[in-house]
Amino acid sequence: MAAAAERMASPSMVTSLVQVGHDEDHWGVGVSGVVDDPSPYPRINRLRNWFLDECPFTVDAERALLVTEAYRRHEQEPQPIKVAEALAHVLRNVTLHIVRDQLLVGDSAAPPKSCPIYPEFSYSWLEHE
Repeated sequence: MAAAAERMASPSMVTSLVQVGHDEDHWGVGVSGVVDDPSPYPRINRLRNWFLDECPFTVDAERALLVTEAYRRHEQEPQPIKVAEALAHVLRNVTLHIVRDQLLVGDSAAPPKSCPIYPEFSYSWLEHE
């Protein structure tokens, strides 16, 4: 058992990233704002560059519009029914944003770098903006 552990710790078994084609000075922790491609993986660099350079900051009103439509359509219903219908309308009609190179698609509430509006929770901050 000791011999197996010794073989595993042998310097000949450890491969430097430089040896496999990744220059350690150009990627890794702390270099993401200093070099153009901080990851050794082209897909990650494309996603990062798209997110930082091309993806705009926005306010996303889609959910607010969908909730408003549902509330108007069901305004005579009791509040619990109205809320359930609004959620169902959002889930059936919200846009699914798929970005090139994503492995897991979809977003938590809005497109990347967007602020979603949840009228069922709070909208008073919009009045101040």
